[in-house]
Amino acid sequence: MGSIKLGDKGSRDLFIAVRGPDPGDFENEKLQRLTDVANAVAVYVPRTAKAVEQVRRASRASRPTCDVVLASQGGSHFALIVEPSPEGLSLPTEDHSAFLARWKEVGRRRGEPELIDAVDDLLRIVELQSGAKLKVSDEADHGIRLRLRDSAPDGQKWPHVESYRLAIDSDVLIESSTLEGIQQGIYGLLTDHMDCHWFLPRGMGEEIILPAEKTICLPRVDAVHTPSFFSATGMSWSNARRWDRRNRAFINRGRMVFGHAWSSFINRNEYPYEKNSEMWARDLEDKVRVFHTAYAQTNFCSTSPEVIDVVSRKANERLAAPDALVTSLDPEDYAPMCLCERCREVDTSYGVSEPDGTFVTDRLLHFSNQVFQRLDEKNKDKFLGILVYGFQMELPVNARPHPNHTGLICNMPWQYDHTRPFNDPTSPRNVEFHRLLQGWGKILSQYGFYDYYGHWSYWGPWGVVQKMREDLPAFRDLGGTYLMIESQPNFAIHGLNLYIASRLAWNVDLDVDLLLDEFYRKFYGPAAEPMRQYWQAIDRHQALTRPGSNVHLVVARRQGFYEELFGHLDRAVQLAVDRPQRYRDRVQFARDGLLWGQRRASIEVVNNFRLFRPGDLTKEVNKGRDYSQAIQLIEQNREFFRQTIEKYGTGGHEYWPALTPTYFVPQIDRMLEAIKKLGDSG
Repeated sequence: MGSIKLGDKGSRDLFIAVRGPDPGDFENEKLQRLTDVANAVAVYVPRTAKAVEQVRRASRASRPTCDVVLASQGGSHFALIVEPSPEGLSLPTEDHSAFLARWKEVGRRRGEPELIDAVDDLLRIVELQSGAKLKVSDEADHGIRLRLRDSAPDGQKWPHVESYRLAIDSDVLIESSTLEGIQQGIYGLLTDHMDCHWFLPRGMGEEIILPAEKTICLPRVDAVHTPSFFSATGMSWSNARRWDRRNRAFINRGRMVFGHAWSSFINRNEYPYEKNSEMWARDLEDKVRVFHTAYAQTNFCSTSPEVIDVVSRKANERLAAPDALVTSLDPEDYAPMCLCERCREVDTSYGVSEPDGTFVTDRLLHFSNQVFQRLDEKNKDKFLGILVYGFQMELPVNARPHPNHTGLICNMPWQYDHTRPFNDPTSPRNVEFHRLLQGWGKILSQYGFYDYYGHWSYWGPWGVVQKMREDLPAFRDLGGTYLMIESQPNFAIHGLNLYIASRLAWNVDLDVDLLLDEFYRKFYGPAAEPMRQYWQAIDRHQALTRPGSNVHLVVARRQGFYEELFGHLDRAVQLAVDRPQRYRDRVQFARDGLLWGQRRASIEVVNNFRLFRPGDLTKEVNKGRDYSQAIQLIEQNREFFRQTIEKYGTGGHEYWPALTPTYFVPQIDRMLEAIKKLGDSG
């Protein structure tokens, strides 16, 4: 470890990871093999805490002067005004509960329930910070005016369907062309100018800073705000949608969202294999390539005329829905592709010579073009989506997408490197991913990014803030237009990832060091410093891992890793003793999350199965494995798993964020029964 000085931009810590050569029997194909006597496998240069403090002070000094008093010590000259006022409301009123309840009854417009939630937050926070109970009226001399406006202030079209204008002077004006845009504006006001934070979901995650002398003072500003991306979703994986909205991470209602879909068009019940074999993916001997798993079904034949007709008809039906923006044409997840003569002829026509169906990009673009030609005219301004993933990850040889074909490129942790940003040339896997990112960005008009910030099969530390902070701006700069992030709601251990991702979804140019500093100071209060060290250690350990894929498995086995993290948390617990309950709860939530991840990893990582999926036990790689130690660990931790999930829940608690979603809760009895059956069968 060392330090470096970069001009007047402050100091950075310098970490260099050096490893010796791998032994001769090293066989891990996921990791870059090391052969030199000394191998510098990673460099990590985060800002020092002192440098971050310098940036924070400079940022505060550059803010405009606050001289518009919104409310102070129980009084306000401002009223809340909704323009146009919803019909059926009795105004003016200071009875916020009755006003909001009545608005919920009469509100029928799209986005109105979510706007009511935002107004509820605004009224509640003004009263909390100043003691003033704002009047709700249809007119006043000074107002927080929520105004629908068809065109932007310059008379031009709004840059985005949820762009908003925030103008603060004699009025506080929030205007947009949509109710969703006004909602974004309310949270922009609360977050950017009133020191309100939703670091994690639910009651425990909220931190509303109380201003000096109970006075809310705002700067005079006038600007139009536009999200960095056309659409964004997934930051809580739908587990905490209100939290998503409060952080402005649910953009354009997340409408650019799609996934594996072929079984939703054609399934074996409606089209049995034995009667419709021509419609299904077949092998070189013309036999259906049957594929039934927990995550995917058999693919159809994308060149079958009957299939194209059925898919086109159903695609038209789906796109006809008023809110529909895209429908998926994506194959089943890694299910075998068709090898019939007709499909291979399509491959050949585009210059594709691989005969095993593991490179089908050109074929799928051909299929998308076929369906697009059959769309009704009213649907041709919408999109057909296919993931850039699996057998269609590689760039096409000669096929080209139609203008309304969209691709969603997937940064799969089992294939690409999550120890460092995707544009870091020191990782061969990421050099390859970056090549694909650049290539797809040149041929797609709507281009999405899919990554995994809350892991789907690992509950230990997953230090990807150091990666996403560079990935997301770089994706935007490569032509990226929307985000669909798989952020499984493991808030106790991956919550910082999800929070930073949610903030960058709206403004990808935010200074992440300032976001992190604010998180440590305001969320953990007296325990800020050890919690800073805790979260920084998680990122540092991942960033200093050698290049490879599935790197979480390397970090999870690192000697001294968990001991270091628990040391930071133990100091945080001590500093939070006798301090406000919310700080003690937040530290304990993190500690229980780390313990949850460590104990699951001790069972799952070592034994290569997941406690919520007994079927993993029958995988070929697990045949003959001795599960005696796993059984012992499962029995030892049974009560811990039960008590922890009982305390924190899976998302339905009003106070606690989800520890993990329902579908990832350990199935202890089912796992033990499955292991016993394996033993009985020999």
